[in-house]
Amino acid sequence: MDVAVALSDGRLLATLTDVDRPGGDPASAPWTAGPLSFADNEILSGMTVKATKLFRDHLGCSIHEALDILQSRSEHLRREHSDD
Repeated sequence: MDVAVALSDGRLLATLTDVDRPGGDPASAPWTAGPLSFADNEILSGMTVKATKLFRDHLGCSIHEALDILQSRSEHLRREHSDD
C-alpha cells in the first residue's frame, strides 16, 4: 500500500495513495499533488543532504522528520521512475 507523508502544524500526516484501498485518494496525496516535488531534483541527483535541508527549510520540520520524508519520497520516486 502506498502512503504519502507530510508535516502539518507539527504533526506528521499519512495519506493513503492507493486508490484500490478504502480511503485511498491520489489526488489529495502530498506526493501526487506535488508539495514535496521541490526536492525531487536533489533526490534524483543523489544530493540527499541538500534534499534533507530543503525539507527542513520548506516544512519547518526536525532533522528526523526530514529524513523520514526523504526516505519515503525517495522510495516513491524510485517506483515512479522504474515504470519508465
